[in-house]
Amino acid sequence: MRYFRQPRYVLTSTTLVLFLTLGHGTTHVNGQEKPGLHRGKGETASEESPIEKLGRMIAGTWAINATSEPREAGSKVGKDVGKSVIRFGPGKLALIEDYRTHGDGGTRVALGIFWWDGKEKGYRTMFCEERDPSGCSVYVGMGNWEGADWIFHTEFETQDKKKVKVKEVLTATSPSSFTATFYRSEDDGPMKLDWTVKHSKTDVR
Repeated sequence: MRYFRQPRYVLTSTTLVLFLTLGHGTTHVNGQEKPGLHRGKGETASEESPIEKLGRMIAGTWAINATSEPREAGSKVGKDVGKSVIRFGPGKLALIEDYRTHGDGGTRVALGIFWWDGKEKGYRTMFCEERDPSGCSVYVGMGNWEGADWIFHTEFETQDKKKVKVKEVLTATSPSSFTATFYRSEDDGPMKLDWTVKHSKTDVR
């Protein structure tokens, strides 16, 4: 679900091993229920970890329909389609995304990971793809719930020294769909819509 570029921090192998062994999934939070999303029989809010809560919205196999807004005068709206498979990692300590799209933005194959930082009380994310010179990068910033939406803020500096801020908003639109909306600002300018990515579940039973 990552559509912005130029992340700044590299995920080293030591960080990955640490992340997989720490018990990030043991911290509990209270949050507003998503409309139309249901827990299993006998499950209560106190038994749900932060990663399980996020997984209720985004875990599954999804058809992707993405629209990118023009960033330069004269450029056109971009369209990309593809597939995203998001699943729980071992022990439900993380969510792991297998992301593949193609279209106006070219072909993109990537790995994404979401986990809970119990010390800082927020969600961390990383992304691995061919376009990242470092291979894998942990995004600066932290995500959390604001009402029924999951929101992540990050910022980075581009190769031409522009300071970019990005806001990502995940919104459940039905029990079998959600939208990832990305807003972007450059050099402290106003936030503008950058990407709209619609996810429609293909493994609905």
